[in-house]
Amino acid sequence: MYCPGPVKSNIGEGERGRPAEFANSGYKGVAPAGAPPPEFLLTAMDAVEAGRFVLRGIQANQMHIFSHPEFRDVLTARSNALLSSIPDEPVNQARANAIRWLLSNPIYEKGA
Repeated sequence: MYCPGPVKSNIGEGERGRPAEFANSGYKGVAPAGAPPPEFLLTAMDAVEAGRFVLRGIQANQMHIFSHPEFRDVLTARSNALLSSIPDEPVNQARANAIRWLLSNPIYEKGA
């Protein structure tokens, strides 16, 4: 799954050609037509650079591909919140054995 940050693209122009019955669906532009783009789009990553992150992630068989290291602190905090929500008690081995098939997916391997 590719999880990008701001990337220079024309995605915000998609609503211009959207039929009226789909006006409330899809990606919404971030600035009115004719207005200057917001600052975050001025410093957005070049699409080719973002594509290199995607290619490397695919070649490395990564489950998640992030192209923007600027999100590291937020993702670390979210990961820590997830981990801290797991009950601090012994694993029920009978339950663990019963779902071994689920946990045997390679995405759950250490270092994956």
